[in-house]
Amino acid sequence: MAAQLKEGDAVQVVDREATPADEKNSTFFNHFRSLTGTLEKVYPDKRATVVVDIDSLPEDIRDRHQELTRAAKQKWLDGLSNEARTRLSAEEQKFQMRYTIMVSLNDLVRQGSAPARKAPAKAAKEAGAPAKAEERRVLSQKDLDDAEEEFLRSRQQK
Repeated sequence: MAAQLKEGDAVQVVDREATPADEKNSTFFNHFRSLTGTLEKVYPDKRATVVVDIDSLPEDIRDRHQELTRAAKQKWLDGLSNEARTRLSAEEQKFQMRYTIMVSLNDLVRQGSAPARKAPAKAAKEAGAPAKAEERRVLSQKDLDDAEEEFLRSRQQK
C-alpha cells in the first residue's frame, strides 16, 4: 500500500511496536503509533515526512507542542517594534509551528484504512473513568486558524 501513497495524501502511521532497527534508523518510535497527518514529501530511500495533525498527538505531547508554539510566537512578537506589531495583518499574525516526523513509507497507510489503537481516553472510559477527549469535536485547520485569529484580535484589544 505504501507505494500507492503520494505527497498530499492523508495518512496514518501504523500501530506496531518499535524495533531496534527502527531506533538505529530513527524512522519509527512508539509515540508515532497511530498518528495522522498529511504526507509532505517522499524521498527516494522510501522514507517520508508527515505533517502530523496536532489533534492526533497524545495529550501530553500536544500540550507541550502548543506551549512551545505560544513561547515561540511571543518571542517573535517581542522582537518586533510596537509599530511593526500594529502593522501586521491578521494573516501575518498567524503563527503555527508544524509537528513533522520522518517515517518509513512501509509504516504509513492511507488515513482511515488502518485499525487505530484505542485512545487513552477511550480506554479510561471503558474502565469507568470519564473521558474528556471524547467530548471534543474534531476541528479543521480553518476552524483552528479562525479561532487563533479571533484570540489574537481579542489580545490586541486588551
